Order: sequence, then C-alpha cells, then structure tokens
Amino acid sequence: MHRRSFAIVVAAVLGAALLGPALAAAHPSSSAARAATPPKVVVVVGPVGSLTDSFLQWGASIAQDAAAQGAQVVTVFHPDATWAAVSAAAVGANVLVYIGHGNGWPSPYTSVLMPDRQDGMGLDPVAGASDGSVQYYGELSMETLHLAPGALVILNHLCYASGNSEPGNPEPTPAVAIQRVDDFAAGFLAGGASAVLAVGLQDAGEFFPGLFGPPETLDQLFMSTGANGTAPITVPSVRTPGAQLHLDPETATSGFYRSIAGNLSTLTSAVIGAGTASLQPGTVVQPPAPVTTPSPAPGATPTPPVVVAPLVQPGPPVLTSVTAPAVFTPNGDGVGDTLPIAYDLSAPATLAASVVSGTGQVVRYMAVPVAAGAGRITWDGTNDAGVVVPDGAYAIRLTPVGLNGLAGGTVQLSARVLTAIKGARAVPAVFYPLDHDGIADRTSLSMTLTQPATVTWTVEDMHGRTVRTFWRDQVSPAGTWTAPWNGTGDGATPGTYVALPAGEYLSVISATTPAGTILTRTAVWMLPFRLVAAAAASPGQTVSVTILSAEPLRAAPRLTVIQPGLSAYAVTATRTSANGLAFRAVFRLRAGSAGPVSLRVAGTELSGRFVTAATSLVLR
Repeated sequence: MHRRSFAIVVAAVLGAALLGPALAAAHPSSSAARAATPPKVVVVVGPVGSLTDSFLQWGASIAQDAAAQGAQVVTVFHPDATWAAVSAAAVGANVLVYIGHGNGWPSPYTSVLMPDRQDGMGLDPVAGASDGSVQYYGELSMETLHLAPGALVILNHLCYASGNSEPGNPEPTPAVAIQRVDDFAAGFLAGGASAVLAVGLQDAGEFFPGLFGPPETLDQLFMSTGANGTAPITVPSVRTPGAQLHLDPETATSGFYRSIAGNLSTLTSAVIGAGTASLQPGTVVQPPAPVTTPSPAPGATPTPPVVVAPLVQPGPPVLTSVTAPAVFTPNGDGVGDTLPIAYDLSAPATLAASVVSGTGQVVRYMAVPVAAGAGRITWDGTNDAGVVVPDGAYAIRLTPVGLNGLAGGTVQLSARVLTAIKGARAVPAVFYPLDHDGIADRTSLSMTLTQPATVTWTVEDMHGRTVRTFWRDQVSPAGTWTAPWNGTGDGATPGTYVALPAGEYLSVISATTPAGTILTRTAVWMLPFRLVAAAAASPGQTVSVTILSAEPLRAAPRLTVIQPGLSAYAVTATRTSANGLAFRAVFRLRAGSAGPVSLRVAGTELSGRFVTAATSLVLR
C-alpha cells in the first residue's frame, strides 16, 4: 500500500560516471561480511483468529529476510507463542519483531490506561491454544524483557501501535495518534529498547537490508523504506523522558500507519552490534570450481567428468521494488534532509541515477556500483554543483547497467522538495498564565519561512480541535516569525478570546508555495508543572520524576506519593538546571497493594502563589 507503481521503458547503455559525494553506497547483499557474532533477531507471531495463517506466513517471510542478512533468527509462533516462550527467546535479542493483535490506549473500550494488558503483545494463553484465544501482556510485561542493549523493536500489522485505529473505526485525531504511539512504545523503551518502530501495512522484513547496511540513524532507516513524508509529526515523548516521536501519516489527518519512537539518533550499527568495519559491500559470487566424478575402479568403464558451468549473467539486470518518500525537506534543520531511495536488484550492476527538474533539465547525475539484492541510495537535494535545488517536483530515473554491459529497464519515481518551514519552536515549552501573576504568562511560538508562502498557523488541543488561529491563509514573505500566545482561545466573535483550560497543546503551521504544502507540529504545555514519570513500577523500585516548572519557585517543589492503602509520604525535589526551572524527585516505592499511585507536585511561586500538578503510575 506504501509502494508506488513505476513505468518501465527501454534504456540505452549509460557511460560510467564518478560516484557523487551525496549518493551513499548501496546496502550490502546477504553475502556481505558480518560481525563475528551474528545479531539475534526474534520474530513473534501471536494468534489473530481467522487471520492467523496469513500472519504466520508474514512471520516466516520476515524470519527469512533477517536470516538472509546473516542474523541468528529465533521464531516463536502460534500456537506456542506463550509469554514464557517469548520472554525466554527475547533475552539478548538485538531486534524483536512482534506480529499479532494490538491492544493500545487511548482506546474506545477503556477510560484509563491498563498497563497490565495494554501496549504490549497478544499471545497464546497456553501452548497449543486455539487461534481465537488471546491473552494480552501489557507494557508492564514489556519492561521486563531482557533485550540486548540498544535493541530495536518492530511492531508489525498491529492496531494502535503506529497511532492507527481498528479497521472500521474512525480515524484518530493527530493528538490521539501521537498518544497511542507514545504509550505503545513506553514499555519497550523502559525495558531497554533504543526505539520502537511500528508499521501497520508494510512488511517488517523491508527494514532488514537497511538495518544491516551502512550505518545510519534509526530515523533515517524509518524514512528510507516506504515513507510517505507528506505530513510528518515530530514531538517529544511525554511518557519517556528524552525520547522523540516521529509519525509519518499518509495525510495530515489520516493513515497513521507508520511511526518510530525512542532515541531516533541511534545508529543501526549500534542496534545489530556490528562495527562499521564488518559491514562490507556485497561481493560478486564467484563461479564454482568444476566438479568431477571420482576416478573409476580398475576395469570399469570410465565416466565422463561432470562439469558445472560458470555462472554467467544471462541478460540485463532487473530493478524492482523502488520506493522513496513523496516529500523531503533539505533545509539543513536535521529533519528529512535527504531522500532515501530503496530498491531490489536482480544482479550486480552500476546504478545510474538522473534527477530531472520539472522543466526536463537533468540537475544531478550519479552512478554507483551496487550489489544484487535489496539496497538503497540517497539524494541530498543538491545539484551537480553542490547547491540545494529549488522547491518543486523532481523525477528520479534509475537505470541498472550490468557487469556484462547490458542496461536494464529504467524506473522512474517522483519526489517533491519542500523547504518553506524550518525551526518551528515554542519558548518556553512550559508556561502558565492561569495564575494571573504576570510571570511566565505567555510563550513565543516561532518558525522561519525560507521563502514567501501562504501560511495557516493555529493551536490545537489534544483532541485535534483548533482553539486559536493566528494566521489563516496569510501571504507572508521569507523571514523569522513569532506568534506570542497567552493561552487564550478564539471567542464566538472575531477579535474576542476566551480562557482555555490547563493542558497540552500543539502549534500547527502549514505553508503553501507553488511547489506544495509543508506541515509542522510543535508541542507546548500550559501547566504550572510538566511531570514526566514511568507509567508503572514495582515495590522497592526507585522511581525518578522529572519536574519542569513554568515559573521560578521560592524553594524546590515537594512530591507527595500516595500508594493504595498506605499513608502518603513526600520527598523534596533537587534542582537540575541553572535557570531553576527543572527538578528531579527520586523515591523508592514501598511494599503495598497493587493499583494506581498518585504523584502530586506542589510548590510556591515567587509571587507567593501555591501551585500543584499531578500524574500517576501503576504499582504492579
């Protein structure tokens, strides 16, 4: 569903050219040299009723794709995919792939997050169970997986995990999709994974050539394989301090089938545990040595030797499965700055790439020797002079030229360069005007337009509703623009404003130029404190709560912990920033009944006003 169809035409043999610095070498084939200890990949397939056979076929194919890259693959498939079997197999896994039912949150079935059964896996309750019997193990269980350090978790064909809804249910709002991705990743990240990649429609096996190829970041891997790139959402995680979320929906409001969450700058080489020196380019298969029969016994009739003919490439190479994001943004802000082009090739070849502008001019030509199999090349958006090309639509024509000199068919795909918006920010990200003390009572939303554009700039609440409009189809010149926001929303009549409740909001900016429309979203919190804590913990476990204050305080805030059936106890937070706005409270959970634990932060602002905020975690 994410792949495009491309016209194939007869191509002339292309002359050799120097490798352009902006075109990365293709991924190695399965014959590439690997690390001495092969990475461990675990593939889990849970029961999914009438779809189980299809899911089992997907799982087998993914396992084969991983093995083809040199991985040690362990499969745990229905009807033997019990929690005991999965948790035992997952020990030391560099990559964990789960295919099955997804039970996430926010959900239409529960009003609160249930970490014991949501945002994890749906497995067999006992070995040999029917495909209609599912037992859910939630994020609390995922935290206990003993994966290899920096492991990658891939969630494939699930509901909720990438932000999507169940089939037949309404599309989620972007805010709900963001929360689903954040929640579904939280347990795996708490368990030590570096990132959680969720794809609802793609095959997880498509990511293995890139994962085992030349080192790149996990975000680059995510965007190099089947990306839409039309309406990216990049926001910090609420559930996991320091983590980032990157959603790649099909449109700005629908098709939430691709996401990645975690430390997106982690290198693929760190995930698979291989140094870059072990990731060698694929080599051409050498012809086998002639094979002859043994010498005949004395007196026997000699048998003519059987000779295996050398392998000869019989015809031109065939280029298939060519994919790339529809949009990329080479504006130097570190997000979406390159266009990764993934492909599959039937034989070793030199891959000639021509980038053609809308006027038919070839602005960039490159040629790269590549191995057979799945691979990837990258365009950084520059022309042959090293200058970033103007915004607009470009055609990329790829022609493989075989070792025998024959050229295969040319495959063409389209990509759009859009660079109108960069550097969207909210400073401060936490502010609180509801106390009316004149301190931290507004935030400055800002962005830079690199060129004139028609801009719509709004604020949305976490239900996807537009609550404030700054610009509506406003024609703006290039430059840096700011929108001071005091936390009020649009009133019933133009020019009137109403107070909005405390909570999290999104600054949403779209800029339209003749080349197309680019969209960004930036999170901002209108709260006295933003609290970041784990979703669940066990008795005796040390819990750390990050406290970001909107205003300077007279003293460090106090965190009160209320466990079920126990008296409340409190700890004083410690300042962690020079500006006095960031704190950390650390405490050890006491033995007691399982259930929700209330965390209440209280402090006194410089004005003397007493302010509080609360969150919770689950004691398992």
